[in-house]
Amino acid sequence: LKLPEDPGRRHEIIGGEHFVSPSPSMDHQGVHDEIYMRLGIHVRASQLGLLRSGPVDVKASEYDLVVPDIVFVRAGRPGVIKRGGQEMIEPPDLVVEIASPSTRRRDRIQKLAFYARFGVREYWLVDPVARTWETLVLEGGVYRALPPEGTVHRSRVVERFTVDAAEVFAALDALEDVADEVTPGTEAVSENRDEATESAAGEGQAT
Repeated sequence: LKLPEDPGRRHEIIGGEHFVSPSPSMDHQGVHDEIYMRLGIHVRASQLGLLRSGPVDVKASEYDLVVPDIVFVRAGRPGVIKRGGQEMIEPPDLVVEIASPSTRRRDRIQKLAFYARFGVREYWLVDPVARTWETLVLEGGVYRALPPEGTVHRSRVVERFTVDAAEVFAALDALEDVADEVTPGTEAVSENRDEATESAAGEGQAT
């Protein structure tokens, strides 16, 4: 199956069924950037492998092609990405999906089943709206949840990597603070502009 070119939206095929997702929200993007930054610093510092953010196609067959938010492939696995392209033709070691209201069910059901079937060793399912984080590891073809230590999640695939979910979600609070600050500022600019207009009009009448 050939997917349409549609900038700003994500097209995926799971079991031959076509799914379309809208552009990510600011909350989605904020959590994505925080996770990618933390993973990237650790992976590069320890030279653990390849870390990529979407769009990267993970293709198991003509009827199964998904576009995860973040993928990691450990060092020593050549040929996972088709040379000259952007398709992963073998399973990444880690996939991160950041759920949104429109993708929550798909991430938890269809994609979870696909990643298990394809052999993705670890799957992080992060929900910025519900503020939940699940670290799932593949055992015997089935995903099992790794319980966190408080709010700290430890990866089995990315060596020596831990992440505090509470700190990641705190990035959303910072985003909300910025939004709160922008609104009053915008109003102030508007008020100043109105005052300047009135003043100019008054001067014109006086002349």
